[in-house]
Amino acid sequence: MGFLRALAFLTRIPVFIKVNIDEHTLARSVVFFPAVGLIIGLVLGFSDVLLSYLFPPALQGAFLLIASIIITGGLHLEGLADTADGILSGRPKEKALDIMKDSRIGAFGAITLIMTLILKYSFFISLPGHIRFQALVFSPMLSRWIMVAAIVFFPYARKERGMGTAFVEHTGKTDFILGGLLHLPAAYILLGSKGIYVTAAAFLLIMPVMFYIYRKIEGMTGDTYGALNEIAEAVSLTLFILGDRLHG
Repeated sequence: MGFLRALAFLTRIPVFIKVNIDEHTLARSVVFFPAVGLIIGLVLGFSDVLLSYLFPPALQGAFLLIASIIITGGLHLEGLADTADGILSGRPKEKALDIMKDSRIGAFGAITLIMTLILKYSFFISLPGHIRFQALVFSPMLSRWIMVAAIVFFPYARKERGMGTAFVEHTGKTDFILGGLLHLPAAYILLGSKGIYVTAAAFLLIMPVMFYIYRKIEGMTGDTYGALNEIAEAVSLTLFILGDRLHG
């Protein structure tokens, strides 16, 4: 049931068994976030294969971008926009958190969202054929494990209780390790030792971003988890493209 709760929370993939999603049960499903990322990646990977038979590369990339948004309901993109509005506002912690809570999107959020969508589209039309499927499957899986790391190793930033409070209170290092026990073997199956290297490099590149957010608001929120997911996907896809060009 934990996997189904995570699937229902992180995606719009239909779950035909009724699952109870409250703060405690959802927090206990964090260990399955990388597994959900793997499902998302497989959907994108096979969708990309199908699209390649139907459309030229530019349209293939556009439809793949749309599919990636539909699968998640834009959940993490919303978190990225809210995080950008708050973190980049230059305001003190409490004011930044208030800005992030506001449902309206601001200038920083809109700019970041547009840049991210352009970047994602560029990734989807630029990934070389021999690693496209592997990269599309790998990146969502890695980014959800990085979300688990942010949940486990950083405090919740808000004083009032929220979903993030439950995540922090009911998760621990064991959840991060168990998530890794899914991600790392799957990464190795997909890419061999390259999958482990890309994982390590992505973590090293994301860690400064985590600490930057922590320094700004003294913790994490649901929005920052989503933002880190989007950033981690972009970092991992960049590593695939850069690695291919350097060894091409």
